[in-house]
Amino acid sequence: MYSEYAQNEMDLGREQSHFVLLKPIINIFAGEQFSAKYRQFLGDHQAFKKYKNLKEFIYAAIELFESLNPAPLDIRPPLDDPNVEIEKVNNGPENLETELKSSCEVKETQ
Repeated sequence: MYSEYAQNEMDLGREQSHFVLLKPIINIFAGEQFSAKYRQFLGDHQAFKKYKNLKEFIYAAIELFESLNPAPLDIRPPLDDPNVEIEKVNNGPENLETELKSSCEVKETQ
C-alpha cells in the first residue's frame, strides 16, 4: 500500500517533506463529492502534526473522506473504463472479460 511506501521513504530519510510524498494521492478522489475536504486535510500542516507518522495521517485522510462520502470506496471502476486494463491469463477461461463483467456488476444508484 502506498501509505507504507511513503512512511518507509520518510523513515529512511529519502524524502524530507511529507507534501512531496502526498502528491500522488492528492487527487485520488477527484470529481467526487467532498474531495476538496480530503485535499484540504492532506494539505494541512497542523493536521499532519497531530499524527505520529505519515502512514497514520494518510489513513486518517481516507477515513475522513469515507465518513463524508463512503460510496466511492465501495464501488469498483467499470470494466469498460479505458483506464482499466484487463489482463488475460494463460490458464484462465477463454472469455475472461465476459466472466469478469458478470461477476463485477455494479448497480447504478440514483
